[in-house]
Amino acid sequence: MAHKALLVLVYLFVMFPFASEPRLAIDKYGTTGMSLTADYTPHDPILITSDDDFETQGWPGSGTPEDPFVIEALSIDVARGGHCMELRNTRASFTVRSCFLSHYGDEWVGGSHASTGVKLFNSTHGIVENSGFIENGVGIYMLMSNNTMIKDNDFSGVADDPIISAISSHVTISNNICSGNSFGIDVTKHGHDYSPALDILKSYSGIYNDITVVNNTCTGDKLGILISGCMSGTIMNNTAFNNDYYWDDGEEGAMTRGSNFMISDSQNLLFTNNTGIAKGVCISIKGSLNISVVGNSFTSHEFHPAYDESKLAFFDYNYYSNYDGIDEDGDGIGDTPYFDLYGNIQDEHPLMYYPWCEPEIDSSDFILLLVIGGLSITAIIIVILWFKRS
Repeated sequence: MAHKALLVLVYLFVMFPFASEPRLAIDKYGTTGMSLTADYTPHDPILITSDDDFETQGWPGSGTPEDPFVIEALSIDVARGGHCMELRNTRASFTVRSCFLSHYGDEWVGGSHASTGVKLFNSTHGIVENSGFIENGVGIYMLMSNNTMIKDNDFSGVADDPIISAISSHVTISNNICSGNSFGIDVTKHGHDYSPALDILKSYSGIYNDITVVNNTCTGDKLGILISGCMSGTIMNNTAFNNDYYWDDGEEGAMTRGSNFMISDSQNLLFTNNTGIAKGVCISIKGSLNISVVGNSFTSHEFHPAYDESKLAFFDYNYYSNYDGIDEDGDGIGDTPYFDLYGNIQDEHPLMYYPWCEPEIDSSDFILLLVIGGLSITAIIIVILWFKRS
């Protein structure tokens, strides 16, 4: 009986430190999400066509960067065929914050671009933040609207793109969540100015520069993030997965279409620390120059994870799910280069693991493990010696 009791005590002593509540595994993105206020004020659609309208409509602020006009905590639900908010030809600083913008109806009157949550045309120095967009034709549409920031918003059930930034320079798109929409984030050189309220329909095209797309998540959409016609910018720390739009017209067609990140007709872009998980291609590059693709993770379940039709992009230190090389020296980098299916991509330093998954041991945890291990071994030795003497 004494032997059994002692064994139980030793077992509890050895195992108790490992039987406590398990630690949560936190990925490199930490926790994401938005904090929308519950105290929305129902409001009619908003149309602002000049700086003077901010004052005449009674929006608080003075229009300076330090004291922007603020449109806040509103709920606007509009029938399909109209914009919830439309701002045109403004130069004053403004912020749209913590609003809930949605559309209803059975069909898209005038097409999805006629039903936007927030439409910006030739309006600069704007911020749209911490707002929810539900079942819009387009969530946020910026056309020729420089020096704008789109951050911390949530998009769901949008018929077209949650975010379109067309021919707009010095734009930051950050910390947005796009889930279950038809497409994803579209930064493009083409734009359409469709204003049902003003009976305007025009098309524009042009180049733009200084785009920052960072810390966004696109999942369950047809496409993740599309960059077209950009002359400079950074695409960093974005996650795109389960975006399963690709042409089913043979392997070549599927390869060139991609479903998570697409870059076309662009120059001078840094694409780094992004994560793509797809059935098709994770990243597809076409007609582009000086594109640096460094430190990303590409996982494809059915095709090669990366494709560069231009053959001019620089790939280095990326993880590829189909890399079959070895790592004899254990430094986490493959001993042979990675080549894509068509020989268009050569990565001299392919990673053997996800870029953020290199094993790291906190020094305090390591010391604690050593102490526990030493005490456990000591307890076992004492029990063995006790049994031998008795």
